[in-house]
Amino acid sequence: MSRTPDTDVDSTRVDDAPLPLDSAFDEYMAYKSDVSEATAKAYRNDYVNLRGLIARNLGIEPGDLTVEHLRDKTVLWAAFGSQFKDRPASSRQRAWSTWNGLCEFMVNQDYLPANPMRAVRKRSSGAPPPPPKSIEGPDVFRLLTQLAMPNEDDPHTWRERDLALVLSGLLMGLRTGDMISLNIGDFTPRHDEPGAMTVQLLGKGSKYRHVTAEPELTRILEKYLISRAKRLPDTVPDGRRKKRNPWRRFDPEQPLFVGSDGQRITRGTIQYRVKRAYARAGITPTPGANTHRLRHTFAIQLAESGVPVHALMALLGHSSMASTQKYLEASGVATREAARSNPIYAAIPPDS
Repeated sequence: MSRTPDTDVDSTRVDDAPLPLDSAFDEYMAYKSDVSEATAKAYRNDYVNLRGLIARNLGIEPGDLTVEHLRDKTVLWAAFGSQFKDRPASSRQRAWSTWNGLCEFMVNQDYLPANPMRAVRKRSSGAPPPPPKSIEGPDVFRLLTQLAMPNEDDPHTWRERDLALVLSGLLMGLRTGDMISLNIGDFTPRHDEPGAMTVQLLGKGSKYRHVTAEPELTRILEKYLISRAKRLPDTVPDGRRKKRNPWRRFDPEQPLFVGSDGQRITRGTIQYRVKRAYARAGITPTPGANTHRLRHTFAIQLAESGVPVHALMALLGHSSMASTQKYLEASGVATREAARSNPIYAAIPPDS
């Protein structure tokens, strides 16, 4: 039995504390909410069984496991090997797929720098899924065009909000958690360019980073806020209804993005709306990484434009160069520059 797309998923946590592994698994299951009850039960059984063995090997309670414990790839390797060494290949492959999907999801959410399951062999052939690809230019154009058009076939569509969500990912590199936690008061007008706004984001480790919403994006966000005030008038505080500036119609502490109920938007709603937008644009979904693919596209575009790695690190909120390096490698900028330095290019006859 699948969950409805507007079902709230509690993904809040203290940012400077390690993310509990159980919380990450709950987020993963929220993303996989369209699977059958039997499949969901199988996922949970595979998770619980291996989680218990990992905890026992580490000498801690299963509920005390965090995502940080999986950074050591030998943890999963040891637990997986001892539990499944005498089990049928089909059982091992199913559990491997469950944990590989979970770990790939955590990589795409920037909870882990790399998938530790790549160090764990399964008896059948098959490579782990590749990292999410950026959305190509023609697909981006088609995606935005479709989002800007009314969709009579989707009763839950909120055109202005969904367009603002997708563009916030593409133009500010927001994580799903950023979209959930952003408040109206996190946007401050810039004095150096009319219409531009500085956006303050609280990321991992309680560290702030700042990105800019350029005037074109600000205009889209303002149209969304105007539509929100009309669609959900009860969310506009008394005394602010007649404000001409859309940003001033709401209290600074109110969430930027909300669901159809007027409450702070949930992870499940974001993922569902992005997935629907991809379907309309004919873009193949990326399991576990549909929303993150917007951020990936943001990073790849900047890397291809020659943005210095330290600037890209700051924009993405990375504390490790290794996390940013994967985007530079995916863009191929460094390898292309190296290949272009080949002196044989100069030897090609001009008329050949």
